[in-house]
Amino acid sequence: MYVAIADAQVECVDKKSKQIYLLRSSPSGALHGELPDSDYEVAISHPDFGSKITSFLKTSSAAPAQFRLLSKKITGYIWPKWSQSGEKAEIRFSSHEIVDASLWRMGWEVEHIRDIGRFEPFAPKGDSQTLPDGDVSQIGAKWNHARFQYSPDLDARTLIAPDRSGLYYIQLKALNGETFTFPWIVAPKLPSAKVAVLTSNICWNAYNDWGGRSNYVAADKLPSAPAVSTTQNSPWFRPTGAIWWVNDVFEPLSFDGTRETRVRPLFGEPI
Repeated sequence: MYVAIADAQVECVDKKSKQIYLLRSSPSGALHGELPDSDYEVAISHPDFGSKITSFLKTSSAAPAQFRLLSKKITGYIWPKWSQSGEKAEIRFSSHEIVDASLWRMGWEVEHIRDIGRFEPFAPKGDSQTLPDGDVSQIGAKWNHARFQYSPDLDARTLIAPDRSGLYYIQLKALNGETFTFPWIVAPKLPSAKVAVLTSNICWNAYNDWGGRSNYVAADKLPSAPAVSTTQNSPWFRPTGAIWWVNDVFEPLSFDGTRETRVRPLFGEPI
């Protein structure tokens, strides 16, 4: 959500000289230290976030780099977020725990459709994902294909949209009890009734500020620095270009990201 992370350990290795520089992020999330201009491989670690390896080309004229870390909490989305019956859709999630996935349909009653399966990675934290650096809201999370060595078609991550249209949810539940759910809108392949119900996803996506921006939060562009206190210096509580959309330029937004949506209770659990 574009919030400063303090006390992250950062190891910068000069790709040419192999010189190692160790830094630690300040309360503002900044890295202060002497780092000569060069091309670096960067390893980042924090107890509350997933570890990451990335690259950084430092020059005296370049803008400050922004390294993005992802929380260890379960999070996910389906891609695309809307489908027609019979189309393929891909579950994209990040988890440091073993999770069980199930499919539900929201209607007059909450209906359990089926259990999708258990995701138990081969390697420690093998289902944890990383984020691209910079403005994730523009380019999307790009999960699965950016990190897996095999196609998601080879396991239960790929679903076929049900024949019955409606609002579906995928629930992820870890062995430790943590849950996360996300919506999947399914439209019929062909008309099957004389009355059509239109389910709009426009508002949900307009408010999806995952990554730090939306059509209402930092609508024009991501601020130059992450928030230290969200009530004092964050785009969530100050004008950022959304009022009457008066700005001349608005940087693009991607739908390729996640946001937890809470609807009716599912057996006593919020989803």
